[in-house]
Amino acid sequence: MLSSRPVSLQAHIGDLKLHLLNSHLESTAEFARERVEQLKLAFTKMKGAAPGVTTLFGGDLNMRDKEVVQAGLPQGVVDLWEACGQRPECRYTWDTTRNTNKEIGKKGSGGIGVASSMSGPSTSSLANSLKRKR
Repeated sequence: MLSSRPVSLQAHIGDLKLHLLNSHLESTAEFARERVEQLKLAFTKMKGAAPGVTTLFGGDLNMRDKEVVQAGLPQGVVDLWEACGQRPECRYTWDTTRNTNKEIGKKGSGGIGVASSMSGPSTSSLANSLKRKR
């Protein structure tokens, strides 16, 4: 079992202040409970960002939709994949319908690698801007 804690970094792009979080959460169904707890910890860190700071959380999150509900998506936090139009070809990072690695997963069973990005409350204009550019 991973002892995943989000790696955190303060950065900026010009005047845009950023709080960047990255984590690799548990991957298998067997560790769903631990993965939800890891996600809750990341959400707590996202909520702790200073006002006016854009918070981005991403990584190999391995989460399922129901686990986001279980963890309790904080007010104002959005899934950037959803906010940017949910392009099907961007849903999974390891899509077994296209991946030739036959040792892991079952070829043709669909996408199972999930790397997600979430953004905090101060980034609604960022998400809208990204959506317009696609």
